Amino acid sequence: MPKKNFKGFLTNSMKEYVLSVEKKGYNKSEYDKRCIGYAKMSLEKDLPFLAEKLDEDLQSQIFNEETLTPFFRALFKVDYKENMKKEELELRRQRLLKVCYSLLMWLGTEGNAWKLAPKSMELLLKRVPIGLQAILAEAY
Repeated sequence: MPKKNFKGFLTNSMKEYVLSVEKKGYNKSEYDKRCIGYAKMSLEKDLPFLAEKLDEDLQSQIFNEETLTPFFRALFKVDYKENMKKEELELRRQRLLKVCYSLLMWLGTEGNAWKLAPKSMELLLKRVPIGLQAILAEAY
């Protein structure tokens, strides 16, 4: 059972570490290892397990526009940050394009598009939105 005031899988000290600019007083390799490990476990194991095993009424409370939009906005934000080199920004852009491409191709090639939007599929096959074309072309 989670502790009171515990929000998310990051402890308060882990959140403070992430927010710390210089990381002084922290065992950087240990905190990095924990952050990566916890996040990957959630993304690769826990969340897919819930998405596959829970009934729709419970899934709809977890995986919905309200809960997922902040994550997607943070993940796909391609802004230039302070002290970020142009090379880092380009690496970020390329990484995100690969994620976009992979997701879009999976949705389209696994039959999910037909299952998700059968009435609209014919229209999409005829007229793909320009933004979607740009992402697919750049990632390809």
